[in-house]
Amino acid sequence: MNFYETLKLCNSFRVNAAKINNIKNWKPCNIAIISTFLKSNNIKHDDFKMLVSRNTYLENIGFYEALWDIPRTHRQTGECAACSPLTLFDPCGGLDQATETINSYLKNNINDYKLLGSLTNVVGELHDNVCSHGKTFGFSMAQVREDAAEFCIADLGGGFLKVLNKAGVPGINSDSDAIKWCLRRNNTSTSYEPQEDPWVQSLPSDFSGVNPMGRYASYSSGDNHMGVGLAELFDLHSEYDGSVLNIASGETAVEFRNGRETNTRRGIDWKGVAIDLVLPLSLHLPEDQKQHFMLSDDISEILNLIN
Repeated sequence: MNFYETLKLCNSFRVNAAKINNIKNWKPCNIAIISTFLKSNNIKHDDFKMLVSRNTYLENIGFYEALWDIPRTHRQTGECAACSPLTLFDPCGGLDQATETINSYLKNNINDYKLLGSLTNVVGELHDNVCSHGKTFGFSMAQVREDAAEFCIADLGGGFLKVLNKAGVPGINSDSDAIKWCLRRNNTSTSYEPQEDPWVQSLPSDFSGVNPMGRYASYSSGDNHMGVGLAELFDLHSEYDGSVLNIASGETAVEFRNGRETNTRRGIDWKGVAIDLVLPLSLHLPEDQKQHFMLSDDISEILNLIN
């Protein structure tokens, strides 16, 4: 089941849920999107298990634990060790842990250090995007296969069009317009939003409860998001031949291959954002990176001797 088919499944979940039983090769796009849909629609475990058979693979990656707090009886082994755990995060917690979990898995499974550095940076930015713009929870997951690395992240926080229209960005009339606008470097909705008065009194970022100063003091979450993640995502995708990037928001899903739009499909209903990036992967470390790696080890050994 591919990215678009997974989104379509969620459109009529109770009708299509049995199709989940037929998924043989689970991918991050299947799991992150379905998990986000289930949590957003408050679908209980009792209702889910009436439609979908218990799945050991989903249990091992923490699917039931993340959605319904059902402890895992098994941990990742064999096939499951080839993917990261499913991560759940929101603006109130779990953001740094989600980024660390995904990136730790990638670092243990990718030996192309140039690709790894760019990908781990994009992972952190995309996690920030969900909390900064969607202001909601999200799910993410990564998988490294023999020939490719895949990362998927999904939320149902309103979507690009809603965020851009609210910010007053001109010329954005459709979900497709919004997706393409967000991918361009130097485009960020925050430049259109009202800026905070630097002189206004403010409460600490960790304050909770009722503001005791009313309109005389503001509250800030302390978010320092820079808004460059989507441009970096597209740059990374465009750099590698054979790379595939799928982005869905609202009624539209757009597919890019090698930096070019290859397919735009409508007919979905995803009130948020879903992003799936697949990068081709070489199992052999390039010679220049081998030298860099050896140099890094030499430097570490020297530093250890000095200390």
